[in-house]
Amino acid sequence: MRAVALSLAAVLAAGPAMAAEPLRVFFTVAAAPAAAGDVKAKAEALKRDRDAAWAEYEAFDKQLKKENGKKYEKWPPEVKEKANLSYEKYVGKALDYLLFTIKPQDLEDSIRDIQNSVVGKGLAGVKENVVLAESAADAHLVLEAIARYGASKLTVGPKYFFYRVSAGGKLKPEALQAVPSDWPKPGWWSDAPCTQFHRYRADEPFLVFMTVDDQRWRDVMNVASACINELAKTHGAGLTGAD
Repeated sequence: MRAVALSLAAVLAAGPAMAAEPLRVFFTVAAAPAAAGDVKAKAEALKRDRDAAWAEYEAFDKQLKKENGKKYEKWPPEVKEKANLSYEKYVGKALDYLLFTIKPQDLEDSIRDIQNSVVGKGLAGVKENVVLAESAADAHLVLEAIARYGASKLTVGPKYFFYRVSAGGKLKPEALQAVPSDWPKPGWWSDAPCTQFHRYRADEPFLVFMTVDDQRWRDVMNVASACINELAKTHGAGLTGAD
């Protein structure tokens, strides 16, 4: 996995010139679902919602394969869209549960590490296509840490980080349509270092990405900052032009 992350960094370094104007990004921790009353009961309810969404997706996926064949690539576009929506519903419920049950300090540490990576602290190179914004109102994009899980920080093994990207005060929400649903790769059939798990939709105007690496959590955040930097480089003009 380390080699995969390094290969991503190599691709980013070899890519086209940086965007004409860096995008301003505000990094923060996502707000957890509200708990009215018993916190443990709320966690159990969120877990049931997650499991129910997975069961619904799994049954729907089997039905679609029976009707359209096992190869997703050959499905009609409208069938793919139905499958994607079902999977995104599951991802949303799973992330609600993870966000509600995670230690807030873990996400705060992630935000600190990704901010350090953006400005080039330590061994991370400066991300030339993004700059830190002081607030959501001052930003083109807002990145919210949602969840992280995986191997212990003291061991080598897959570590997963999920984050939501939405429009800041300098963009309108619909500007996110400039980011294709298959950029950099759809998450529901991929475990690459940077994958998209939720596309822009008018009723849910945000993107969700996952980053994975098998070294330190700091390395995971380096890959995440490279991903947001690549998003700004590749789609920055489209995002700002769509405003």
